[in-house]
Amino acid sequence: MIEPGGAFLKLDRWNHLWFAISLPNSEGEVAIANLTTHRPELPGHEACRVLRPGDHPYIRHGSCIYYRGARLISAELLEDRVATGASPRRETASRELLRRIQDAAIASRETDAAVKRAVQNTLAREETEPS
Repeated sequence: MIEPGGAFLKLDRWNHLWFAISLPNSEGEVAIANLTTHRPELPGHEACRVLRPGDHPYIRHGSCIYYRGARLISAELLEDRVATGASPRRETASRELLRRIQDAAIASRETDAAVKRAVQNTLAREETEPS
């Protein structure tokens, strides 16, 4: 099962690292957002969540979560890609890092409305579930 914080490669032609940032919605889709090199001069990068080495083992230089490119993907398709090795897993984001990414996804004007809803619903479900 795809869980929030899961990290995957090979979901785009540039081989960015993608994080699952929501639970599956009612259509069976999860929100994903990719990590990319931080370049504040590029559109969409000025408002991105900047990450540094130490935030996640994959990060080697100033990077950011690119909310303009965040999208929904079928959880089943992603699970199949992981199972076949087409999209290898990487280290899961820590709870703290995941929450930073989720909070910034909700706050960003660059994030697609459907992605925001998926993240908001995930956070609401987590708050109501017993620990």
